[in-house]
Amino acid sequence: ALQVRTLEGDLVCSRQKVSELVHETEGLKMTNEAIKKLYEQTSESLAGARDEVAALKNIISEMTQAEAVMHGQLDATKMALDQMTMDSVEKAGQISHLREELRVSQMKIEECEGVIRENESTRRRLHNTILELKGNIRVFCRVHPLLNTEQATLTEGSYL
Repeated sequence: ALQVRTLEGDLVCSRQKVSELVHETEGLKMTNEAIKKLYEQTSESLAGARDEVAALKNIISEMTQAEAVMHGQLDATKMALDQMTMDSVEKAGQISHLREELRVSQMKIEECEGVIRENESTRRRLHNTILELKGNIRVFCRVHPLLNTEQATLTEGSYL
């Protein structure tokens, strides 16, 4: 009978332990389900993150290529700018030279205009002198019809 009681006590203990283990197993099953759900969510997130990383790698690759193209364009633009700068310096030299030529030409024009004014003044003075001399000759050689008294005194071959 003692043995039966001991066995019954052991049985009760064992049943309690089984009950606790069943309860613990159910808790572990629930925890396992939660972990599985979390694993699935994490796997989905990881797959999405991997897709995003791949997309970002593509974008970085495209941007790297675009950057290389832009560097090429920048270098070409710098070369063009340098060429234009040299051209503008050359043009500035030409402009300076042309301005000097213009200044010299304007001085020559002023000199020539002064000579023209002097020559025109001389021409007018000489023209006026010629006209005055012509007038004097006309007055000196004026021919008029003979007066009656002059006709009487005039003989053939004589001059007045």
